[in-house]
Amino acid sequence: MLVVASGQTIAPILGTTADGSASAESARSLLLTVLGEFARPTTSGAWTKTLVDLLGGVGVKDKAARQALARMERPGWLERDKRGRTVRWVLGPDLTLQLQRGGARIYQFGRMPWAWDGSWLLLLPGDRAVDRAADFRLWRALRWAGCGPAARGTWICPWTDRRSAVLAVLEAHGVGIGSGANLFESRLTDLGTDVALAAEAWDIDALARQYDVFLDRFGGWDERESSSSVSPFDAACELVRLVHQWRKFPLIDPELPAQLLPADWPGHRAAELFASRRSELLPLAQQWWADAEG
Repeated sequence: MLVVASGQTIAPILGTTADGSASAESARSLLLTVLGEFARPTTSGAWTKTLVDLLGGVGVKDKAARQALARMERPGWLERDKRGRTVRWVLGPDLTLQLQRGGARIYQFGRMPWAWDGSWLLLLPGDRAVDRAADFRLWRALRWAGCGPAARGTWICPWTDRRSAVLAVLEAHGVGIGSGANLFESRLTDLGTDVALAAEAWDIDALARQYDVFLDRFGGWDERESSSSVSPFDAACELVRLVHQWRKFPLIDPELPAQLLPADWPGHRAAELFASRRSELLPLAQQWWADAEG
């Protein structure tokens, strides 16, 4: 059964910041979700009207949608292809690459059964004389790589095979050889527990609550309308809401091993729900996109 909540306000699910709260850049963030879900797979771009109409369906006003497009053109993320009185927006190479990488992570997130050997990746960034904006960008990138901040500026990650990803983040943010940073692997021995260490770097209770919110918002299929009453446009809007809400989880959840999580972890059920709902919504949503683009 396909479920779409009509009239649902987008405000509670605009979370794009590290703590899942609504972002002032919500229009641009939603535009990225739309481009990643619909425009990137076709590689042919999209008409302004298609993008503005779909963003309007999830609560973004016409003016804000057009401003978001213009702002993404300036750094070269989008390229304007003017055809008479109409404009087609084509993804730039940098944005295409970022959406490909991000999509691979988002769509597979929470679906793999990871085995953990008890080793931790530890990062000591060292002293850095940088502005707060640069520091936040590094903080956000480390989060995306699966790291969490522990005591005294130490960053930890339970997956040592992400070492190359962490190194790439550090290099991209000017933290390399000679910077005073240290990256190494370690295991707990006589003092402390892995569970306590994980709880210091991630608010596991708050994370569970966010998964519960996701399950409440996109679950409850038997109580709603059937797929026959859902239009392709409604399916496209719901798909944007679904993916936009789900894409924050790789930023706040490093996919902690089962040994570090409470029993009946809601993240597993949420991942199953995301995969099944997306599979259910995708054919109708793509039908609307193809018709709008045609």
